[in-house]
Amino acid sequence: MRPHKFNDHDLNLLQFLATQTSVTIRNVQLVSRLNKFTEELEKRVEERTEALEHILQELRQERDRVDTLYHIARQLSTSLDLDRVLNEALHLLARAIPITQGSILLITPSSDHLVYRAALGRRRPLPRGGKQTRYKIGVGLAGRVLETRQPKIVHNLLEDDSWIPDDKELLHRSVLAVPLITSYEALGVLMLFHTQPNHFTNDHLSMVTAAAPMVATAISNADLYTLITQQSERVGILLRGVQAEAIKNEAIVEGITDGVLVVDADDSIQLVNPAVAKILGVPREELQGRKLDTILAEMTSPVDQQVAQMLYQIVTTQQANLPEQDETFVERISIEDKTIIASLTSISLTSNPKTPASILIVLRDISQEAELDRIKNEFISTVSHELRTPMTSIKGYIDLLVTNKVGSLTDMQRKFLQIIKSNVDRLSALVNDILDISRLDAGRVKLEQQSINLDTVIQSVMASFDHQLEEKNLSLRLDIPDDLPLAYADPDRVMQVLVNLVGNATKYSQPNDSITITVEVVDQYFQIKVCDTGLGISEEDQKRVFDRFFRAERDANSLVDGTGLGLPIAKMFVEMMGGT
Repeated sequence: MRPHKFNDHDLNLLQFLATQTSVTIRNVQLVSRLNKFTEELEKRVEERTEALEHILQELRQERDRVDTLYHIARQLSTSLDLDRVLNEALHLLARAIPITQGSILLITPSSDHLVYRAALGRRRPLPRGGKQTRYKIGVGLAGRVLETRQPKIVHNLLEDDSWIPDDKELLHRSVLAVPLITSYEALGVLMLFHTQPNHFTNDHLSMVTAAAPMVATAISNADLYTLITQQSERVGILLRGVQAEAIKNEAIVEGITDGVLVVDADDSIQLVNPAVAKILGVPREELQGRKLDTILAEMTSPVDQQVAQMLYQIVTTQQANLPEQDETFVERISIEDKTIIASLTSISLTSNPKTPASILIVLRDISQEAELDRIKNEFISTVSHELRTPMTSIKGYIDLLVTNKVGSLTDMQRKFLQIIKSNVDRLSALVNDILDISRLDAGRVKLEQQSINLDTVIQSVMASFDHQLEEKNLSLRLDIPDDLPLAYADPDRVMQVLVNLVGNATKYSQPNDSITITVEVVDQYFQIKVCDTGLGISEEDQKRVFDRFFRAERDANSLVDGTGLGLPIAKMFVEMMGGT
């Protein structure tokens, strides 16, 4: 090989070639990097596109879920009928989630079992009011969900030990169960079913879990509405009854002949019926809402003014003394020929216990009855006095005949005279009792009370019965303390009371019976007991022993003389002396 010497031209050429080669290599590298960047960019764009598509898909799903929840909330808020609310909730969920059957089970206060209240996909509709199930809290899948208050997805019911199938539900394979809870109160369970296993997803669970509070709130609102409606109906019925009763009572108050007044704590008349105007001689419209004292000044009739004045005094006196409950104060007002019975009772016109009580005043004009009673008493008194004079003469002449002072008598004549004497004595006793009753009713009996020794009075009474006690061989026992204090009473009236009581004891006792008189001091009162071992009085007759002319219906009693006035007279004398 021939040696060659490189010149400058060669060197320049070589340098040019090196430069071009370097540029080419660099361009190739740049193209490679550009291609790699392009590939990476396309990959990133594809990834971002896929991510964006996924986000858009999630947004579409969320939009659909929100839209479904919105429709559920809107539809549930349009009705307060419980059955409609429950069925509407199931239909709305079925539009959003494919299901083959759905049901809502609720807790009822009347039973510890859950009740089917709404169902979708059943062959037969539920009866009104629902159908009771076998499930209780803690029993079955629904009961477990209620107990834990946590939603649950079962992908295969055949593998779940809490599932209690019904015959009609054998095709179910997957279920989504969510508790219905509001205000920390469990109302029931929402259950969605499908025939395919693994059908329900977490997205389904999320949607139903979000819808469950709305359904629970709608159920609570419907229950509250039902309760309010029922309460309103009951209140309406009660109000109509009260209104009817008020109308009836108003008609009664308006129609009765007794005057009815209601006076409040300020002495203002709050209620007045037409009879009051007639009794007081004041037009009704001038009484309503006005005070008693202002009405008095405008009354023209002296008698009516005096009656109203006494009524006003009674009201002002008794207003502070009347009890708050059912006791009644009765006062008799008598002026000239007018007699009125005023009955005052404390009543409350409001439910506020702090409101002062009002006074119900019932006025009864008994002027006519009082006049008739006066005429009756005068007639009885006159007749009784007229009877006493001939009876005294008859009795005197009978005594003369019986004692043979006008000649001897045969046994038959003596027997007839004894019968006449006995009947005259009975008639005389009856006349005396009637006179006593008439004087007591007329208020003409005056007491002369003084300090008396009851032991002495009782001994005097017993001495007058020596003959009767001996005749029937009755034993008498007195139980009187030696240190018995003096009593303040009318001795004649006390003796009259004791004569009546001891007389009854001797008359109604059988031969050889015993009579006991006991005296003791109880709560600063003298208690006198007259006890016998005679015929006795039935419980029914004991309620009437103080009724005038009452006598117990007994064969043995028909043989005993009596008027039926002794005990009523004795009771009136005891009450006049402050006893009972």
